[in-house]
Amino acid sequence: MNPTHQPGAPSDASSGICAGPLRTDALLLLQGPDSAGFLQGQTTANFKAVEALSVLWGAFCDVKGRVIADFLALVIDENRILLRVSADLSVSLQEHLAKYLMFSKAELTALALSPWGVLGADRWEALGVQAATPLGKASATEKGWAVDLQHGAALWLPNPDEDGIPAGLQAAADEGFDLAWAHNHIERGEARVVASTSGRYLPQDLSYDLAGWVSFDKGCYTGQEIIARLHWRGTAKRRLYRGSVAGTQPQVGVSLWEAGDTRAVGSIVAVAGDSADCQVLLETTKTQAGGTLRVADTTFEVSVADTPAFAETEAD
Repeated sequence: MNPTHQPGAPSDASSGICAGPLRTDALLLLQGPDSAGFLQGQTTANFKAVEALSVLWGAFCDVKGRVIADFLALVIDENRILLRVSADLSVSLQEHLAKYLMFSKAELTALALSPWGVLGADRWEALGVQAATPLGKASATEKGWAVDLQHGAALWLPNPDEDGIPAGLQAAADEGFDLAWAHNHIERGEARVVASTSGRYLPQDLSYDLAGWVSFDKGCYTGQEIIARLHWRGTAKRRLYRGSVAGTQPQVGVSLWEAGDTRAVGSIVAVAGDSADCQVLLETTKTQAGGTLRVADTTFEVSVADTPAFAETEAD
């Protein structure tokens, strides 16, 4: 995995800051001497030579190469790795991995702690960090770790050995944060998988390969054969795009159709906003770029951006 290819690109953030707990996320702690080795054989990311404070993005896939859950991993030390996953997939993911953990010297547990998102030019000051660390690395804070997500956004992961959150985050808590974070999420092009979309997409459908979430030189992992075959011998039929919807707010996972067609040509991956201003991430074919798609038999349409969220030339 190339840590320089993460969701989004740098942009000038507005002054000030807002923050809040990410209630749609959950934290899992994998601990034991086989932690990195276990993830090496179960995910699209390369954990072979990671060091303390390394940050990796990736996915757990099934044997058909479909994404079960995406994750952000923080390597605390050689025996402990913190995983941020979608909250509505936390239990099912633990159940899925349990059968593999039986043969590994590692244990996976859920934490009763929430990560926080932070937006704004002053985010590092609020986190108690002098400056952003390079992508792929975390900065230690008073009670946890800070991760740069670019586009004026940062993620704070709590230390399970500490209590509470940094005072700077508490002071920056804002009631409008959830909506601001959702829009920033669309800007970053971070295609998260949730319960309604789990097992539905190949990593390439969500442009995980272009974002750097898939390593193609790490060796075998669950689903690797299908994912690698598409990369080396084929062409991805669908990619991730940004889009907008006027007049309504579609559900995540809903299928998209071209007018007059009898089969779906894409689906909604993420939604931000309300009926007056709704932005989306969607996966669809390249021929739909710059056009409009409809949602099933309803009257509203989704406008698709002219270009995909990530350029093909960014692939490893």
